Amino acid sequence: MDGIDTSKLKVSLEPHLLKMLKPLPDLLPLALAEELKIYVSDVSSDIIPYSTLLTISQWSRTLEGREKLEACTLDPNDYMMVSLLAGVKTSPERNFGAYVSLPEPEQLAEQQKRERQEITAIIDGLLSVLCVGFATWWASDKLHWQNHWVRTLAFFIRHTHNSTARVISTRHNNHCCSR
Repeated sequence: MDGIDTSKLKVSLEPHLLKMLKPLPDLLPLALAEELKIYVSDVSSDIIPYSTLLTISQWSRTLEGREKLEACTLDPNDYMMVSLLAGVKTSPERNFGAYVSLPEPEQLAEQQKRERQEITAIIDGLLSVLCVGFATWWASDKLHWQNHWVRTLAFFIRHTHNSTARVISTRHNNHCCSR
């Protein structure tokens, strides 16, 4: 498992795996035997570290491991990683969360359509404000109005534009919600 940190990885200790591991503490080297006894005892947990199984598998392929296993009429091939990991669950103690599937193409298309409409509405609002401002400035310049009349006209146009935008927005939202 290149590139993957297996030191924290655990697998489920299934009944068939427990049955295979029970006779091993008497055959394994002392440190490994003590580690394995923790997991195969009667009050053991239902998980075992991947690294422990990997060490057992590596030991079973050594000359000493093969000889000890064959002396107890155990098949060394039963202790290969493929055999040890058959039927177990990786990290059963972790909660990976619920699977969230990808949205359907129709839902995705509808969401993209709404996003385009919202972007268009924002651009429309910005352009209309800029155009109203420019029109007010241009008209007041051509009519040679004094500054206080220009500000009054700009204030009036701004409020008229905002009121109109609210009415249009409300009608649009009511129309969209009624579908």
